[in-house]
Amino acid sequence: MKNHTIPSTKHRGFTLIELMVVITIIVVLASLAFVVFGRVARAGSAATMTNNFKQIGTAIALYAGDNNGRLPGPLHLGQRPIYRSSPPTHLTYHLREYFGLDENPPEKTPIEEFSSPMWLKQSPTPTGISMLSQQDVDPDPRVKRNPWGYAGAGRDDPNREPITMARLGNYTRLPWALIEADREHPLVGSAGWRTQTAEEPVHGTYRLALNFDGSVVKRSLSEEDEDRR
Repeated sequence: MKNHTIPSTKHRGFTLIELMVVITIIVVLASLAFVVFGRVARAGSAATMTNNFKQIGTAIALYAGDNNGRLPGPLHLGQRPIYRSSPPTHLTYHLREYFGLDENPPEKTPIEEFSSPMWLKQSPTPTGISMLSQQDVDPDPRVKRNPWGYAGAGRDDPNREPITMARLGNYTRLPWALIEADREHPLVGSAGWRTQTAEEPVHGTYRLALNFDGSVVKRSLSEEDEDRR
């Protein structure tokens, strides 16, 4: 009778090169997933902010209808996504009732329509500057006309008052009414609240803006630079 021996099976481990290949593949896949998830997050945030701007546009139109056609204001350049009554130069103060707030809500009550998820993620503080208000609709570079009124003007100064929606038609230059804020926007410059907003455009290559007609558009970074020259 022959003896049948079962051949031994030795388990060969991974070589160093094989481990490095596997690790490299995992790193590449993780990087791709990070990029994809980042794009999805930005797209979702942009969709949310587009809807928010449309709601703000509707609220502005309702306010004008209730106030002899006049825009809300006067407004400062930097606008926060919270209710502030002092000073009353924030859009949230003038539009509070159109977003379901009481006449005198607690100070710093968040109003989510005035920011995007990506801005909340990137801003140093949730009470920081989330958007900018248009400061000049006059095409003449020698004349500046703030459509929202001049917040720094005296109470008896007629320029303090915002203009009417109908009067907007007198200006051939009708840029955006509101735009997302970040430190790279040319209007921000060296403002004292500069560090209270996002370091860069939250949607990467563009900013979302609300036009006076209620439409929402994407503004490329180069467009903003050109407008401010």
